[in-house]
Amino acid sequence: MAKSNKANDNQIYYIAHPTVKNLVKQAVEVRRFRLLFPTLFNFLEGYKPQLTRLLFDPIYNHYTQYRNDVVNNETLVNDVNIIVSDRHILQVALDFIQNNTIPLYDRFLLDNGVVEELDFDIIFFAAYHNFENNLTKLNLEQDWNNAKEYMKKNNLFLSTLLPNWTMEQLLNDYLPIHISYSLFNDKPPTNKQMLKVLNPIFRYIKPRIKTKNSMIGFKIEDHQQKHVEHLGLKLALDEDASNIAEIFLDFLIKYRSEQIDYINIKNYDNKEKIIEENMKVGVIVNDLSNFLDQFVRKKLGDELSERLNNYDSLLIAIIDLVYFDQVLDTKFSEQDLTIINNYNRIDMYGQWVESNADLKDQYLEIKTEDKKYTYQIFLRNLKEILNVNDYLTLIIDPINHKQRNIKNINCVLNAKHYGFDKLKNKSFHNFSTNSLEQGLEERLIKLIPKTAELFVF
Repeated sequence: MAKSNKANDNQIYYIAHPTVKNLVKQAVEVRRFRLLFPTLFNFLEGYKPQLTRLLFDPIYNHYTQYRNDVVNNETLVNDVNIIVSDRHILQVALDFIQNNTIPLYDRFLLDNGVVEELDFDIIFFAAYHNFENNLTKLNLEQDWNNAKEYMKKNNLFLSTLLPNWTMEQLLNDYLPIHISYSLFNDKPPTNKQMLKVLNPIFRYIKPRIKTKNSMIGFKIEDHQQKHVEHLGLKLALDEDASNIAEIFLDFLIKYRSEQIDYINIKNYDNKEKIIEENMKVGVIVNDLSNFLDQFVRKKLGDELSERLNNYDSLLIAIIDLVYFDQVLDTKFSEQDLTIINNYNRIDMYGQWVESNADLKDQYLEIKTEDKKYTYQIFLRNLKEILNVNDYLTLIIDPINHKQRNIKNINCVLNAKHYGFDKLKNKSFHNFSTNSLEQGLEERLIKLIPKTAELFVF
């Protein structure tokens, strides 16, 4: 969040950068976990749709009784899907599976009698028992116990490790925002422009803060309210002092994004004046956030936050993680993942004995096996990923790149999407093969240390 140059000095940057930085930090934790528990991770990813169905059916039954005035089943189904996904019921269920506790009941559903507290407990315990049965069938109990120890040690939650988005989606949503920073140097963005530019990242469910005792959540006082009017902070009196600064920082980031969305959808008699006041509030929130961010990075030694602090390094980290995912998905077969998983299971506690020597040899062979995923293959895939983005026009160098290696992918922002007749000359971003590939190994190993054991660069 530091003001490293003028391109950063606007309201859009002060909301987008810390928000996306938190998402990238979450993505790093996901991939560290995936390399340690590859078989379990694949199971967990595959289990999410089943869990969603387990939650949907009982909540649908409760909701149809609450909305007995609605006869359109499509409306009911849509509403329940929103409850399960957008109201974070799925995330709460995942964390309940991890530790059998419900950190925060959905006040809207409770206060309006849609689902009672006891009914929530029944729904989540049923999901928990279903999960345990599936683990047993696949002989994954030991991996799950090891994973729970790992999550406890690193203050991680299962919902954090199973996000509802991919790195390719984040790249496509963030890149136009990243390019747009320069548009608002001379003239601050209006609230409508801010919402238009930032709306893609508002849809992401933010990672849960790394504490079991404190929570950030919404509060709705009246069931007739159409919009959330308060953002609550539940700060435990016995909270670890080292967590407090990061909790406040997460709260301010969430507060600012929700505030912009709220002001745009609520009707005011003097809306222009409210928006003007909101911009002043934004400056104060930015200053507070900047102070807390520096404190977290410097005083508490958050090396990952420090590495992602520069807005260019944040974008490069996203590209590197897209590359990481593609290598992992391309190089490793199910058999490879099983070997990696078994190796990690034993090596985690240093329990090597002579009979494990063959497994260690097999593990080392996976790294040296000739399945190198070249950067040119990645660049061609990157071009396809970005080519579907309506906010961007791609210019590939050289033009005849089908027969030659790609040197540059130039991404030009489309003016019409942001309400401009034309954009400034700097409204583009150039991905250079040389600059991206140079230092890739070092960058990835810093993000995900275990990469060094398995990737061939």
